[in-house]
Amino acid sequence: MSPKHPIAYFTMFEIFRRLEELKDITSPKVVFVTGPDALKHGYGRALSWKDDTIFDRGTYSCRKELGGNRTVTKFSPANDQWVKVINMEEVVAWNSTLNVTRREKNELLHGVKHWAKVRKEKNVTSSACIDYLYYLVSVSGQ
Repeated sequence: MSPKHPIAYFTMFEIFRRLEELKDITSPKVVFVTGPDALKHGYGRALSWKDDTIFDRGTYSCRKELGGNRTVTKFSPANDQWVKVINMEEVVAWNSTLNVTRREKNELLHGVKHWAKVRKEKNVTSSACIDYLYYLVSVSGQ
């Protein structure tokens, strides 16, 4: 995705909106809060979502009022391998036949711990997302 792309903008806007509305951060439905559903809505808003044809393969233009001639090409991958880009130079192919859970795969690929692990380590209790962010800022002293 190119810098300042309308899909990125609307997806992040959708994620922020959903996080603001999140009443309990202990067990969020990540697919709907920050995952594919948020991307689907950002994609749809950038392309003037009128019907589901924008999800078919093809090249689509973003809304004209969003500045310029941005297009999106949607295609189906040719194989089932995951690709990770490291330092924008080295490309490592992910073998999808490796027998690991999705959670383990994400930790291996991205080095990010699953929220359930972080929640236990940090002893996070039920609260709204905005309240927890305020707490983090207040304890960090920044």
